[in-house]
Amino acid sequence: VPGPPAAWGSTTCGISAWVRAQPAPCRAASEDTAAAGTSNSAAKDVITEAIVSSGRLEVQRLRSEDVQAACVVMTKAFGTTDEDITLTGATQFVRSLLQAGPDKGAILVARLFPNDPALLPPKGDSRVVGTVALSFHEDTMQPCPSLPPPKGSTYLSNMAVDTQLRRQGIARALLAAATEVTKAAGSDSIYLHVKQSDPGPQTLYLSAGYTELSRDGLLAKLTGIKPRILMRRVIA
Repeated sequence: VPGPPAAWGSTTCGISAWVRAQPAPCRAASEDTAAAGTSNSAAKDVITEAIVSSGRLEVQRLRSEDVQAACVVMTKAFGTTDEDITLTGATQFVRSLLQAGPDKGAILVARLFPNDPALLPPKGDSRVVGTVALSFHEDTMQPCPSLPPPKGSTYLSNMAVDTQLRRQGIARALLAAATEVTKAAGSDSIYLHVKQSDPGPQTLYLSAGYTELSRDGLLAKLTGIKPRILMRRVIA
């Protein structure tokens, strides 16, 4: 039985749609550090920890030095789906969220401290194996051609897991961390989209406390949109 796709986030509200709606910035690589510098001390704090079959997992806010690794994970994960995401597009998206600041959005990364040293990058003790994006403000919200979440709500998207490390609980750990960050931001719910044709992610989200709110109908297909489901988790 084939496993679920490595990428669990939204579809047409994903990176490719966001990039098409943005002007192309011209920024030096050093600007990543400047954008994240004011919150780097908080970024190093672990939000969620988990033990998975391949090692120990920590989920934290994205650090400036992990931008490239996070973008590679996103690009490779969505490369197994019908999403049109390039490394340039992923990098632009991540930099934009960093620049917007923690009050408007967040990128969370799952960092694996593997049991097998062969999984480590050169001279590293861990590697980035998953990402998820959160939008807290309309400035960082990605374009949604249908089933838009309420204005100003927290929106989860672009969850990606390393294609070599599926079905180990990494996506679940990212969802748990996203819940904690959303609580800290003062929001009481999280919205997301999932494709109707993806039962694996639907099951994941349902088991994590999300409920279905609405579905795309026939009109979505006629306009070229892959039918999706809008889901929400209410945070107690």
